Amino acid sequence: MQTRKLLLVLATTAFGVTLASGSASAASKYNVSFDRPAVIGGVELKPGEYRLTIDGEKVTIASKQQTAEADVAMHTEQRKFSSTVVRYELGDGKNSVTQIRLGGTNQVLEFPGQAAAKSGGGGAVRNSAK
Repeated sequence: MQTRKLLLVLATTAFGVTLASGSASAASKYNVSFDRPAVIGGVELKPGEYRLTIDGEKVTIASKQQTAEADVAMHTEQRKFSSTVVRYELGDGKNSVTQIRLGGTNQVLEFPGQAAAKSGGGGAVRNSAK
């Protein structure tokens, strides 16, 4: 009888630890597309479709060919965005991503380390990827 109780307690504890570790590592995933070369975290990504994964204050943007990681500051707006919008800042002839507004959500990703040398204008591109 004691052995059964001990096994039940161990099984219940193991299950609880599994649930806790699973929820702690949950990351948010979205799709984003770039219509031009885009610099994130010092990596110049080619135009195309990417998978964006947010894990705490880090973001990973990956395709089959390329991956970039960067620090990100996230905040929410009052309204949801109808589509994903990528904001760029042009500097040294490169388009650094400074902000991504995630379509279908009210979440905004700011890339604080992405401010490029201000030698041109910025811009925004609307994407339909959600």
